[in-house]
Amino acid sequence: MALVNIKINGQTTQVEEGKTVLEVLKEMGIDVPVLCYHPKLPSIGACRMCVVETRPGVLQASCTLPVSEGLEVQTDSETVKKARKFVLNLIFSERNHYCMYCEMSSNCELQDLGYSLGMDHFELPTYMTKFPVDTTHEYILADHNRCILCRRCVRACSEIAGHNVLGISQRGIDSMLTADLNVPLGESSCVSCGLCVQVCPTGALTDKSGAYLGTRRESELVKTICANCSVGCGIEVYKKANNIVQILGDWENPVNNGVLCKLGRYEPLSDGRERVTQPMIKKNGRLEPVKWEEAIDRVKEILAEGETAGYISASLPIEVLSKFKDLLGDSAGLLESTSNPIGNSGKLSDILSADKIVVIGVDLDKNFGVVGSFVKRAIFNDSELIIVDDKANSLSKFARLLYQMKDLDKAIGNALTGNNPVIIYSQTDSSIIDSLSRISGKAKFIWLAPASNYLGAKKVGLNGNLISKKNIYIVAPYIDKLPEGINKVILQTSYYTPAIESADIVLPSSIWLEEEGTYINLEGVEQRLTRVLTPPKGVRSNIEILSSLLGR
Repeated sequence: MALVNIKINGQTTQVEEGKTVLEVLKEMGIDVPVLCYHPKLPSIGACRMCVVETRPGVLQASCTLPVSEGLEVQTDSETVKKARKFVLNLIFSERNHYCMYCEMSSNCELQDLGYSLGMDHFELPTYMTKFPVDTTHEYILADHNRCILCRRCVRACSEIAGHNVLGISQRGIDSMLTADLNVPLGESSCVSCGLCVQVCPTGALTDKSGAYLGTRRESELVKTICANCSVGCGIEVYKKANNIVQILGDWENPVNNGVLCKLGRYEPLSDGRERVTQPMIKKNGRLEPVKWEEAIDRVKEILAEGETAGYISASLPIEVLSKFKDLLGDSAGLLESTSNPIGNSGKLSDILSADKIVVIGVDLDKNFGVVGSFVKRAIFNDSELIIVDDKANSLSKFARLLYQMKDLDKAIGNALTGNNPVIIYSQTDSSIIDSLSRISGKAKFIWLAPASNYLGAKKVGLNGNLISKKNIYIVAPYIDKLPEGINKVILQTSYYTPAIESADIVLPSSIWLEEEGTYINLEGVEQRLTRVLTPPKGVRSNIEILSSLLGR
């Protein structure tokens, strides 16, 4: 990259051509206030907070100003200071920004700028028109009185997440953030990815579930991954007093680049399922609480008979899966009994460069939201989407062609007319596998594995074959139904379900936010799950339970 000579605050320096002045200033550690700017979004220079002086009395937005040979910049002149404070006063005057009533107080970029620029009162009359507060969304509160019209949310929704739900209607002081064709957010096509909340610099868009639980500054930050599906998104969890305050997408994680779905961002905060918190053994036809020592000894007696088959969920860390295999040997298998001889030949990034995308039998918005986000971004870059599904599919409205499952080969044939087709599938029925096998090497396959660590389970040698034994030992955070015709059932689980009543021994175990270990996502990327929460009293981690059985 060619270098150019510029002068910043009287000091000459060489910088790379093609960068903006703001990028250079940030690299040099020079503080420049911003509001509409976000490092993951293209700059638009809307708020004018980042202005610099390029000639006496000439102000330009540094976020959109490219460096050029001989450019001279003043970042802290009196002209710049007065302009920034004037702009900030204008922004404060346009809506209701009384911080003491806002949930984002002390966690707000607008408020921070007020303090940093020395504002202790409103110099301009505040705009007292009342704007609506939209409470219709299940997870998001939209308070238009706090909106500064920076358009970060609009741009993030379209350019990063690909959903294109948000926009701006009207003009001037009547400008309003809108969803779809001006419908309430809860009635719109919003898929609850929450990225708009994550990039909002004020209290205009906030998470309902984390409201008034504490600010990020008061909370402890833990970086980990989401273990709800096989994508393996990076997340940043803010916790306080062993409770989750907020979950954000990790911008630095190469798998999801900050994008999340509602399974990773919101459902962990709204999980109302009842936890199992004490070991139980069935006595006289009823489950009764017992001490851990008694439960472990009873499990040991059953295992010693040598007539126990083990089934474990592939949603658990490799270390837990490996320990389970050590305990039960060849009698250990997976609850997810999927077999896929084809697997993956593509990565999520391949979706963005595909000219034709086939999605077979899976509703991405509902089950793999981040993959759906990649597909939508590709569509708006002129990729063609082909849906093959017998059920209603939320991505059908974006599809160029719709096929039923019986016409899978026709859909694949159409895809192969492209130069760079990508096929996304989750089901592994023999008919699907046969069709895909015939085009191996002609398209890139992305298989959405049935559990978050399925590839990790295969790595340690676990399979999905059913094993016929007298007794059964199941390890799964959540299970609805147990197999019938079994003599003794040992159930290691986290939540109460009707299946528990059919068990003979119940061992309360931790959930994924209380676990740590290694996961392999659908791209084959090995990632580390870091423990976020401490399990409830009486609950042990899966690795601790299995280790105690092996130790005995």
